[in-house]
Amino acid sequence: MSDTGYGQINPTTAGSSDLNAIAAIVRQMVNRLDIMKLVKVTAIHPGSGTPPAGGTVDVLPLVNQIDGSGNPVQHGTVFGLPVFRLQAGNTAIIMDPAVGDYGYVVCADRDSSLVLKTPGQANPGSRRRYNLADGVFICGVGSMNGKPTSYLWFKSDGSWTLTAGSSPVLQSISGGIKLTGNLQVTGTITQGEGGGDQVSLATHTHSGVTTGSGTSGPPTPGS
Repeated sequence: MSDTGYGQINPTTAGSSDLNAIAAIVRQMVNRLDIMKLVKVTAIHPGSGTPPAGGTVDVLPLVNQIDGSGNPVQHGTVFGLPVFRLQAGNTAIIMDPAVGDYGYVVCADRDSSLVLKTPGQANPGSRRRYNLADGVFICGVGSMNGKPTSYLWFKSDGSWTLTAGSSPVLQSISGGIKLTGNLQVTGTITQGEGGGDQVSLATHTHSGVTTGSGTSGPPTPGS
């Protein structure tokens, strides 16, 4: 008699007793539940507009399935999953994934396709349960995605650094903020809190102005 497994059931354990057979069937049913899967992004479908609306991704589940004899069964690509974005009301942090990113897909317990289309309360689109097709991609797994080159780093000492293209742009320092690079401003820069102490960088006047080689006094408050 062959001990080759069929599907997820191994006959050497499932057939030894009624209890083992029932347990094997229960395990097979549980194995059908998609809950949280480690995946790799294979394609990006960005949303429209500037900044773009939330898009979708195609992903490849990375942990193979195993049959009753221990043979690996690879997953296929899952298409068009929505992407998680940190958003509340009309404000958001836009940081969309890229091809090759690693992350997790968290799967809904019901078919949520009609809710996503509405969006709003709706019946399930089908009878499927805990299925990858109803997953949301969460990016990303830092240890797998490597070191970022653009980031906002909140440090354990309470300071922070904003970096773009591997060069620090803004840093918190004792008593203020340090800017690295050029500052281009289209509006007005004003010193002071307003009222009689404010001084405009673009249009202020100076006190103590004299002709010749003398120097002027400090800017005039309120100018």
